Amino acid sequence: MRELAHYLSEHISAAGVSSFILLSIPVWWIWVGATYYNERFEIEGLESRVFTFLKMLPVGGLAVFIHLHVGDSRMV
Repeated sequence: MRELAHYLSEHISAAGVSSFILLSIPVWWIWVGATYYNERFEIEGLESRVFTFLKMLPVGGLAVFIHLHVGDSRMV
């Protein structure tokens, strides 16, 4: 989200805001899914830990590759 916030601060326009919103939706969706799962199945077993790890993979992918979409070559 930090990379998206920097992009939005440099591109205050309709296109910048729409890109920010469209790229924030996957992060929000993963967050809601994780919260729903943790509230629904409050267990501390191995399956819960594996599922939590699997949820971390797309978040890591978003964090690593977001700079390719926003057009910024710096890695902060």
